Amino acid sequence: MVETREEAGNPKVQQNQPTGDTKITSQEEQGWKREALNQAQKEKVGGATYEMEPTLSQTATERIRGTDEGPSSASQAERVVGALDELPAEGGMKKVPDELLVEVSLAERSESTQDRTHSTQQPQETHRTEEQKLLSEKDAAIAEILMRDRRVVEENGGNGSLPPELAEEAELDIHEKPEWIERDVQALREMVEAEPGLNSRLDTPFLLSFLRARKFDYDKAMSMIRSYYKARQENAEMYVNLLPSALEQVWPLKMQTVLPTPDRLGRTVIVFRTGSWMPEVCGLDEVFRSQVLILEHVVRVPVTQLRGVAAVVDCAGLSMTHAYYLTPTHIRRMISVIQEVFPLRFKALHFVNEPSIFDWVFSLIKPFLSETIKGRLHFHGEDLNSLHQHIPARDLPEELGGGGGPLDNTCLVENLRKHEEYFKDHFTYGFETCEEPARAATMMEAVSDMGSLIGSYYRRMCID
Repeated sequence: MVETREEAGNPKVQQNQPTGDTKITSQEEQGWKREALNQAQKEKVGGATYEMEPTLSQTATERIRGTDEGPSSASQAERVVGALDELPAEGGMKKVPDELLVEVSLAERSESTQDRTHSTQQPQETHRTEEQKLLSEKDAAIAEILMRDRRVVEENGGNGSLPPELAEEAELDIHEKPEWIERDVQALREMVEAEPGLNSRLDTPFLLSFLRARKFDYDKAMSMIRSYYKARQENAEMYVNLLPSALEQVWPLKMQTVLPTPDRLGRTVIVFRTGSWMPEVCGLDEVFRSQVLILEHVVRVPVTQLRGVAAVVDCAGLSMTHAYYLTPTHIRRMISVIQEVFPLRFKALHFVNEPSIFDWVFSLIKPFLSETIKGRLHFHGEDLNSLHQHIPARDLPEELGGGGGPLDNTCLVENLRKHEEYFKDHFTYGFETCEEPARAATMMEAVSDMGSLIGSYYRRMCID
């Protein structure tokens, strides 16, 4: 076996020793080579014993250098071994040229360096690969959760918890921590119980919806619950017998629906078509009641509470006949009751196919909108491609340029009917009062009420 310089008691070889496939050409390198060869008489390579001689055949040299016509992909060590195999054997010994012995040393050193580099890089690369795999799996899991049917509420409403995959997002967006939920819900429950004259739901899913709507600020969540039940008290006639089965004249008009899949930001999409409303079939109050029922349904989906709602209002067919019934009283009630006091975050409102009369109608609505909501309005006109940048066309009904067929609310209505018993119980809660419910205004009173205020409860909309 070749004796090393350290074993021979000699100084270490300088750092300019040749490495890799470097050719032995310079005078300094030739001197190093000769000095190394003088330290040993024999070397075992591949299990055979070799003797040194001063020259190397041209064929072996070409094989070592990789300049022959053989496979160029072979490693230097493989080329060296191939060259050794071609050497003649004499008496069981092979004469090894000095240049070949150096090439053996260079090959071993090069591969040793590569092995060390590979051994240090491999754990890092493996770690990165595992991280990428985990991220990919997490993204796939979140995508699967977001694509679940938004019209379906779990049996018995579930426990209100978010999927673990959304925990990080919930903490960053609404300050929700799984380990704090029980404490937060109990704190809000105690505040609700202490509210004079209020008979409220106290179950965890219900209270969680208000906490999420107000980013787990107890006081703001309590204020919203108070306003939520005040709205019922102020509009008591709207909540009498508010059940899916009591709105059978509304559903066939197919004015509104909830898309099974979200928009591009994971928000639940509610579609409303103003042109489908037939005032002679159902009044504006019935439209309002049906809309409340739909919102009460979708808010029970925890992902909707986190990601929010995107509403699409298709104004095609909006006419003066419809505008005749749109008094400020109805507008204030729809905006204040549905959006301000409801535990949902309205993240976007898209208007499409606006006719010329829309400007007049919107002038009635605009004064009641907060600056926050005004910043979330999108007016697309007849440019449905603009709408598709927010909501994939494949999920929209064909009336909105989508591939989902004609607008259909059959699945939504079926899911509403499945929870009829829930709604029967849900609308029994509220503030206790001995007063008679407010009398519904007649049509003439409503038409003449162009400047009245409903009361101090109705405030400018403030959607988070």
